[in-house]
Amino acid sequence: MLFLKFSIFGVKDDSICLATIVGVHSVWICLRLDGEDGSNDFWRLCDDISVRPVGFVFNFFYKEYPFIKFPKILSDAICLISPIYRPQSNKFQVGMKCEAIDHRNFNGRPCPATIVEVNGDFITVNYDGWNSSYDSKERFDSRHIFPVGWAEKCGIPLQPPKQIHGSFLHYLFF
Repeated sequence: MLFLKFSIFGVKDDSICLATIVGVHSVWICLRLDGEDGSNDFWRLCDDISVRPVGFVFNFFYKEYPFIKFPKILSDAICLISPIYRPQSNKFQVGMKCEAIDHRNFNGRPCPATIVEVNGDFITVNYDGWNSSYDSKERFDSRHIFPVGWAEKCGIPLQPPKQIHGSFLHYLFF
């Protein structure tokens, strides 16, 4: 799976770029924009909607690519990505428990978390055991939010919550 090429949407803007898989961690892939060094690598779930087969870009945006050997790159990199399910509306409520990926301390392991705010299509996630300065805002259909028990079903270890002095947190996994 390493060194496969994909088209990636919206890394820093609305551009579409070629990217190569340079790392894999469980269900996560690390992508590097072609022509860049490792300082701008970024992680996505393997079925993220922003990761597309290279042929998708060739059909619609070929002229935006400056590569001289672009047709050769395409012939070596065509691959398919299956469609994913996306919920139609935000069903989250304040106080709901979930498992969420901590973007600041990414290690591929979800953390126990609580929904602390719902605002239209956006939710605020508090990582259990951490204060509100570590909260993250996500769209309700973010691929970084999972139901309780998801990590266990996927065989991924859950990042334990930060120890709260004087308290003990207990989670039930189904």
